[in-house]
Amino acid sequence: LYWMTRGLFCAMKTLFWGILLILVVMILWSIAAVEVIRPMMHDVARSGVWDECPRCHESFDTVPQALLTFFAQIVAGDSWAKVSDPIIRHHPMQSAPILLGAFFTINLGVLNLILAVIVDRAQQAHADDIRHVIKVKSAEYSASVQKLLSLVRTMDIDQNGLITLDGV
Repeated sequence: LYWMTRGLFCAMKTLFWGILLILVVMILWSIAAVEVIRPMMHDVARSGVWDECPRCHESFDTVPQALLTFFAQIVAGDSWAKVSDPIIRHHPMQSAPILLGAFFTINLGVLNLILAVIVDRAQQAHADDIRHVIKVKSAEYSASVQKLLSLVRTMDIDQNGLITLDGV
């Protein structure tokens, strides 16, 4: 539990900056999606593929809606087949670079980068803990050596540097 708690606290700074990085990248992809995909949405909506999905036809109308759509699809792993698949099927050349680019940069790029940094931080914390344990054990060893030398000096009654059976 100690190692896990320490690892979590060491990862907090990385998590904060990682979430901020994900948010910035998702906002950039959301802006691109609103500009490129939004004009195609009405054409896809007329095909009837979104009759059972009330939010799908407006999923890229604004940047916040596109951000929510990307978060649901890429980070949470939900609704890709409902929203993005029909768009890619109807307009593959225009929408695939945006949707797949967002997927690959966020999911495979940024999220894995954050994971790698968290693992690196955990390894650094572990190495720091090992150095601390070595320092504590070294201090304990030095104290034990001093205690032993003190004990030996008290046993050396005639102070000649030798312990004799008579002196014990």
